[in-house]
Amino acid sequence: MKILQITMISALCASLACTSIEQAQAAKYLRPEPFKELFKLEKIPLQVDSMKELSKHLTVLALREHDGSAINQRATGQMLALAMRLDPANQHARHANQALLRDDGPSTSSDDALLKAKARIRFYHRWLENPQAGTDANALSKYLIDATKVLQQETANAADQADWSGVIPPLAKYQGSAAPTETPTPPTTPTAANSDTPTAPGTPVAPPSTPQNTEPSYPISTMTINMPLTVEQHSVFRDPKDALKEKPKITTTYRISPITIQIQPNQDPNYFDLKIASKINPKNTDAAGLKKALNTLKTNKVPAAGAQVNITFGPLTYSHKNGAAGMAAVRLMLEACHRNIPLRDDIFLCASLDSEGQFRLPPNFWTVLNALRSEKSKRGRLIVPESAIRPLIQLLVFDEPDFFTRWEIYTCNTIDEALAVAAKKTDEKIAEASQLFQPVHQLSDKAEVVKLAVNSTVRKRLSDVVALAPNHLSAKILLLQGSGKRPMRLNETGLAFHLQPLVNQMTYTLLNAVDLDHPSTATLKKLHVDARKVLDPMERLVTRRDEGLYHDTMELANDIRSLNLLIRRNIRDANNSDSRIKSMIMSLRKDVIALETKVNKKVDSIAGKQQP
Repeated sequence: MKILQITMISALCASLACTSIEQAQAAKYLRPEPFKELFKLEKIPLQVDSMKELSKHLTVLALREHDGSAINQRATGQMLALAMRLDPANQHARHANQALLRDDGPSTSSDDALLKAKARIRFYHRWLENPQAGTDANALSKYLIDATKVLQQETANAADQADWSGVIPPLAKYQGSAAPTETPTPPTTPTAANSDTPTAPGTPVAPPSTPQNTEPSYPISTMTINMPLTVEQHSVFRDPKDALKEKPKITTTYRISPITIQIQPNQDPNYFDLKIASKINPKNTDAAGLKKALNTLKTNKVPAAGAQVNITFGPLTYSHKNGAAGMAAVRLMLEACHRNIPLRDDIFLCASLDSEGQFRLPPNFWTVLNALRSEKSKRGRLIVPESAIRPLIQLLVFDEPDFFTRWEIYTCNTIDEALAVAAKKTDEKIAEASQLFQPVHQLSDKAEVVKLAVNSTVRKRLSDVVALAPNHLSAKILLLQGSGKRPMRLNETGLAFHLQPLVNQMTYTLLNAVDLDHPSTATLKKLHVDARKVLDPMERLVTRRDEGLYHDTMELANDIRSLNLLIRRNIRDANNSDSRIKSMIMSLRKDVIALETKVNKKVDSIAGKQQP
């Protein structure tokens, strides 16, 4: 009996040992599908910085130390899928995803980082699960629950609350991916190609297999470049007259946005397709010329075929005011990925691309330039077209010499010139010029920049930079700043660029927002106030010789105020006819169209004709 018990116990132990060996087998990490929409990012009620923070903490959790089981590998995929959607420019998440696919084993997160990440995700989850946050936020909260349930033993095996189909494979797929035990390789059948044994006469001999060229058309599969863009944030608000109704609201602003391409190889060497993965309003796509630019790129401008390319324009909606400028970054990245040229992480591009493949100024250059001007803490290497030189010099009139220390600016007219500047490994002259510029690049205080721009040692250094890299615009303009010949007043070029956003706003308002029969005094008052906010500080910067555009714009702003006063008097006087008001509105519309034509003509003469 005792012997029987011992035998049974031994068998049981052997069985448990086999089971634990099977469970200990590490499951394979499977790639999350990167493009299927899980929630509408623009409807998540979080600031962009908060989305980036949430993405960062999810990446930290994804790099936790775990046993490599199917449950943990699937949770890691869920965390990285959310991280890459919340912040498409999160390079840490993308590199971690690639390393896990290669089974490289990226470095794990520290305990302190994990504790902080868990706390911050709990903080965001509490807000996102609130019904007042909206349906998309509630959906994101469920995805967060699913991705982080593995962190607690009691919830690790709970069923998913959200729909991950098409993005994360089911758990069975991970369980089936565990490394199989090695089986003996069957002996190869002798053939004429690998055996000295003679074959019988008439026996067909298989031809030796020829090695196929499996090198991908795009060795680099993911890349990001930052661009200053005009973006739209879509939201809803409660109708003050009816609490049960919601009204849509679109807020347009300028922001530095990451543009990312992800390339999936296709077995068909002649296949090539470009798709915008970001949510873009169809009218924006048409108005911006993006469709035309996409089709042009597909047909005759791509460096190679055999790929599917997905494009994202950052977390907010791409505005039609950018035109097709975003495609300049796409074209540059496609070329870099095809040539296997990794780009620096601090590259910023402010340009559009014409039909001849030449860089031009984007249609809203002066507006998006504000995104770079306002980011006092950011630094980077900025690529602009040569046509940007004249308007950028005008920043010295606004006492902003520090703009040219924070941004190391190069002028480039072609894709090849831009790649030479943007690559991680540049030629010796550009590398040496950049190294010489580094001490100046670290300066941010305006007073320091003004003093050092006249320092003979600094000026010698800047001259050496220009000698090595003639297209180093920052060095050239800082030399101008300290030469005693910097511009003190806005010339006609500077006026045109500075006034263009205001004149465009006045044109749009008078033509679209001012009703001919029932003009709104509030709209006209706001337009006048906005105009004077721009025009009044400019008065001291304008010379009499170049004041034509300024005078015309100021006169138009004052006429808008006169129209507003006339409407208010007309409301008080019931017997007063509105024919004079209509006549004045029609006259203002005519004047603003003429002024816009004049301003745009001046800007276009500098920027070059814009062709998507």
